[in-house]
Amino acid sequence: MTSSVCLFARMIYQNYIGQVRQLKRNIMLFFVPICVFLFVYLFFALNNVDESFIEPLEIGLILEDKSIFAGMVADGFTSSEAFTEFANVTQGNGDEIYKTFNEGKLDAVILMPEGFVNSVMRFSYNPIIVQVNHSEPLKTLLIKNVIMSYEKYITTVEVGILTLFDQMEDLGYDWDTIVSYNEQISYELIFTALSRTSMFSYEEIVNVPSVVSTIYYFIAIIVMFLMYIAIYAAINLIREREDMCFVRLKISKISLFNYIISKAIGTTLFISTIVFGWFFIFTAFTGGVMSKAFLMMCLFLVVAILFDISLAMFMTACVKREEGVILLSNIFIFINAIIGGSIIPIQMMPEALQNIAVISPNYWMIRGLLYFQSGYNLREGFYIGSILLLLSLAMLFITSKRYEKVTV
Repeated sequence: MTSSVCLFARMIYQNYIGQVRQLKRNIMLFFVPICVFLFVYLFFALNNVDESFIEPLEIGLILEDKSIFAGMVADGFTSSEAFTEFANVTQGNGDEIYKTFNEGKLDAVILMPEGFVNSVMRFSYNPIIVQVNHSEPLKTLLIKNVIMSYEKYITTVEVGILTLFDQMEDLGYDWDTIVSYNEQISYELIFTALSRTSMFSYEEIVNVPSVVSTIYYFIAIIVMFLMYIAIYAAINLIREREDMCFVRLKISKISLFNYIISKAIGTTLFISTIVFGWFFIFTAFTGGVMSKAFLMMCLFLVVAILFDISLAMFMTACVKREEGVILLSNIFIFINAIIGGSIIPIQMMPEALQNIAVISPNYWMIRGLLYFQSGYNLREGFYIGSILLLLSLAMLFITSKRYEKVTV
């Protein structure tokens, strides 16, 4: 048993040293990503690119309605903590607000016309007018959803009040009673709109943690480069097969499964050495604040590297020729980069694309790294890491079985 463990450890060591000795290749593998990281970092720094993907909305509010209820509606916008977390509301007169809006400093202008509150109570047409700056589509969508939520609420209640109005008429209620009920319900409608935050308890749902742009792209680029570097493991495995190494391996009575796992682990340790070098340089550039759970993030990275290597080796079990593996790998990596978040940030993907992205390994690796980087929802990060580890072992097992059939 001890001799088997020593043999397994020696195979891992030999694979690791064999990778390290390829000096020229390793210099390229280390410094090419560093140049890309440096370009991204300098681009964000020198061009004053905002670090967060979604800045708070800047909204101008014009109140032409001078009633007390109009003022209460405006206070509902400015005093709601849930609303002000993602929007800064500036209230002023029409000339000032529109001037600021035309200068491009506001994302939207909300105009509450004279008699708006009274029109709500009387069900007459006198709508709030909203003008939106369409320079940022994401902000435009957010503003539309906020305003439409108010519209849906008011129109839904309006339908209910009109139904009650018709029913009271059919039941023979006198006009004064009907009008009295209408006024009471209309007032409740306004106050409910104002106090809507008191009707709910808030629980934050974070699908993908938010992160500054430089760190996100650092993680996304690492994930993409890991897949490219893992191709070398696949190429080495194909060349060993072509050199009949596995036939000689059977003579030595070394388990093919153990041999392939040792190669995967040795290559994982080698690539991990390179990646941690990237981490050291990046944390130095960013002031030494990279992760709130750095050790767990490093462990997740090692698992992600093992997964990429296992996937690359698995491809060699399906495609026999080196050219075919390289072509298949490049196509697979390119598609993963697009749908998996390495090019378009996950947080900014359309919902339809996010639904497709769940089949991409990039998506889950970036998501897991963001969980550990932010320190948020570490449990799901561990789940993702565990699933990647199990899939890695499964792919290595299938690869060894396929190679056993080839060498028979």
